[in-house]
Amino acid sequence: LFLANFPDLAAPGFLWPYPDGAKSPLDLATALYARAAALDVLVATLFTTVEAVAAVAACHPELATAYFIQDYEADFASLDDHQRRRALDSYTRVDDMLLFAKTDWLRDKVQDRHNVTVRKVLPSLDLTAFDDARAARAAAQPR
Repeated sequence: LFLANFPDLAAPGFLWPYPDGAKSPLDLATALYARAAALDVLVATLFTTVEAVAAVAACHPELATAYFIQDYEADFASLDDHQRRRALDSYTRVDDMLLFAKTDWLRDKVQDRHNVTVRKVLPSLDLTAFDDARAARAAAQPR
């Protein structure tokens, strides 16, 4: 359903590594490594994916790397000590990685705690992307 509503994301050049069965940072790195020569940038979206991006970037130094920080994961109550350390290390794991976040709160927190620069991006929810689904649901409602 997702790709049906966003068909441009299925276009060549847009990589979805998880369908390859990646269940760990090593699996993800392996899936990405096979395609890395055709990529310009690798973007991590969770602290565990930073590890995969770091592994691939080490073998492909021409790749740009980025981390879309969506929350301060080190504060998650469900993490054990090892996972928390990995989350804390994720912000400085890759030299010259572009870090970016959507909120000033998150940007400031990561910058203050890790002495790194975090760029701010604007929220990007396009509510019109759901118009067709809303119209279909409305049309299906009994009258």
